[in-house]
Amino acid sequence: ESEGVSSRDIADFLEELYADETLNMHNVIIARHGRILCEAYFGAHKSGIWKATFSACKSVVSIAIGMLIDEGKLSFGTRLEEIFPKETKSITKMRVKNVTVYQLLTMKSGMTTLEETGAMNESELFSAFLNTPLTHDPGKKFSYNSTNTYMLSCIVKKVSGEGLSDYLESRLFSPLGIKD
Repeated sequence: ESEGVSSRDIADFLEELYADETLNMHNVIIARHGRILCEAYFGAHKSGIWKATFSACKSVVSIAIGMLIDEGKLSFGTRLEEIFPKETKSITKMRVKNVTVYQLLTMKSGMTTLEETGAMNESELFSAFLNTPLTHDPGKKFSYNSTNTYMLSCIVKKVSGEGLSDYLESRLFSPLGIKD
């Protein structure tokens, strides 16, 4: 109440969330003016237990790309062949010459969806992406493909000289109080 939010409204909201089986709700945090008003956990989802973030990481990678653009080290129009000139030789260069940072961000790279679990390490996934045939022209068609995001993390590493986590530690995680 001291933050201008009714505890009854919060309780009603939580009851609605709990009752809606279509949501598959895990947890919710309600904050206002920098103060946590409520934390609620549903089912087996408890506070302090690590959870896989899956595609939420796409947002974090996109933030890093935005920071590099803001720092003037990259642009939306920067092409893969400009970032990785040594890795894009002859046939590969012809394949990815028109793939831009923007197209990777919007999942319009034109690349075939790769089986990510099949790649055992970083270099294999990077190489597989560069050597995968285009299924359509870059920029023309949306195709959900997590390897686009993986390539963006490779761009962060190449352009910044730091791995994604290291690059974001002082710029994002630490200022927000994010640990582990």
